[in-house]
Amino acid sequence: MALKEFKLPDIGEGIAEGEIVSWKVKAGQAVKEEDEFVEVMTDKATVTITVPFTGVIKELRCKEGDVVPVGSVIAVIDAGAAGGAAAAPAAPAPAAAASAPRVDLARLAAQIGHAPELVRRIEANTGAVAAFLRGHPAVRDVFWALQEGSAENYRRLARGATATGGMITFTLRRAGALEPFYDALRLPKGPSFGMRTTLICPFLYLAHYDLVTTPAGRAELAAAGLDPDLLRLCCGTEPAADLIDSLREALDLVA
Repeated sequence: MALKEFKLPDIGEGIAEGEIVSWKVKAGQAVKEEDEFVEVMTDKATVTITVPFTGVIKELRCKEGDVVPVGSVIAVIDAGAAGGAAAAPAAPAPAAAASAPRVDLARLAAQIGHAPELVRRIEANTGAVAAFLRGHPAVRDVFWALQEGSAENYRRLARGATATGGMITFTLRRAGALEPFYDALRLPKGPSFGMRTTLICPFLYLAHYDLVTTPAGRAELAAAGLDPDLLRLCCGTEPAADLIDSLREALDLVA
């Protein structure tokens, strides 16, 4: 018997942990190298990890839904049993045109059960962060689902009494404050949203760079009531206090 521990690998830059979405094997199953092993979800992607060597699965140490740190042992494989048990034959591969939708649906099915709790945490953070931003002297305007003037209309469309979504847009009070604020802010930066990770970006610089970098473009933005330095913040599931501390630290520098 040659037992080998399988540790959760680092499957992306900066990834510290991953969630076990679904096991593709079970204890006692004979497997061969490159068989599908486990599907893992991180803040950046969901990936299927393959079996690293031929053998028999002796133990699965995590349950589906567990979040485990990178480097943790998640399974034990008896590599010495490779010669005594043949791996189950692989199922015929479906046609490429038919397999893609099935893979997408399987991934959605594996993740969707966690969505209500993730959304609840994101929306709780959004309300807390929006309240903080509205009260900080360095912030001029805050736009979000429940802002004054549009909250009533939003509630008519919302799916629940606490629904807010996760997006906040805000502007800074002092001219020229964007760059020092953005550089000092200890939050991940990027244009995406709907993730577990909070992301912030200077949205107009990404979406309308041609306008923010020319006098004529800035005049057009001003006529539309848009601040070129507008920031878009998409709240994730981190503790609200941590998000607020990071924002406060950077905002205090430009107040």
